[in-house]
Amino acid sequence: MGKLTKDQILKQRKAYGLRLREIRELQGLSQVQLSKLTEIPKTSISKIEAGEWSISIDLILRLAKHLDFEINFTPND
Repeated sequence: MGKLTKDQILKQRKAYGLRLREIRELQGLSQVQLSKLTEIPKTSISKIEAGEWSISIDLILRLAKHLDFEINFTPND
């Protein structure tokens, strides 16, 4: 498996952001409400949803917990 290009990374970031927005909206939450639930600044949520900000695994897990979706990681043993 080769390295991801910068364009591929940006595409993935945008796809994650769009999916996050979709899930948030399906649950009837505004960015402000999600910000309060997750203790992630609203400006950061906005940048994540726009694909403008590289998100850490810690924030992904926090968002998943509060938006009630599962993140599965299978370790390579």
